[in-house]
Amino acid sequence: MKTIREGIARAIAGDTLLITAGVYRESTLLIDKQLTLVGQDHPVIDGGKQNEIMVITGHGVRVSGLTLRNGGYSSYQDIAAIRLLNALNAELTGNRIENSFFGIYCQHAQFCRIEGNTLSSNAAVELNAANGIHCWKSDHLQIRNNTISGHRDRS
Repeated sequence: MKTIREGIARAIAGDTLLITAGVYRESTLLIDKQLTLVGQDHPVIDGGKQNEIMVITGHGVRVSGLTLRNGGYSSYQDIAAIRLLNALNAELTGNRIENSFFGIYCQHAQFCRIEGNTLSSNAAVELNAANGIHCWKSDHLQIRNNTISGHRDRS
């Protein structure tokens, strides 16, 4: 398969997608079924500074070992590199998020784990950056050992 989008579309619930090293220019990848995405040597998904890079609505989705770079920016929309939207039991571990407005945005997410990720923003001023990890109307989240820089909630 040539694109991650094609891999997600062809996969059936429960599949694992191994994403090999390289740069993938993709925008707003929708994961609406139980999948595991594993990056080999931190492949880069470049959003081209346009929109959200990944939106997870499926339950039991696992994403690890990816670099998500150049998410969109908007002063009136909450654009994130990864959005967990109504997701249940999702796991985001060991990912790198670079040059994003919001890094990870949890919206109505429940029982999710966000651990060991590195998030950075290149915003010159705080007004051009949002939170690295933002949770809105979400419940029972485990957020541990993440490193955040350049965002409003930087460590």
